[in-house]
Amino acid sequence: MNAGTMRIQYVPDRMTLDYIRVAINNAGFDADTTKANEDSYKTLPPICKRKEDGGGPQKGKPCNLPPDQ
Repeated sequence: MNAGTMRIQYVPDRMTLDYIRVAINNAGFDADTTKANEDSYKTLPPICKRKEDGGGPQKGKPCNLPPDQ
């Protein structure tokens, strides 16, 4: 399975983990056991999509996106 890691620093009395998960889901990505928002997921480039959807690194192509993506 293709998986990435994100490190988030936050102030627990101002932000909840559920809020962070929803924000990640709304950006089109899965977070923990929650699934991505389908409309947002569809807009992701193939490299960012789930392997079962044909996504992930492609042979001969870089495995990262430019910062403006």
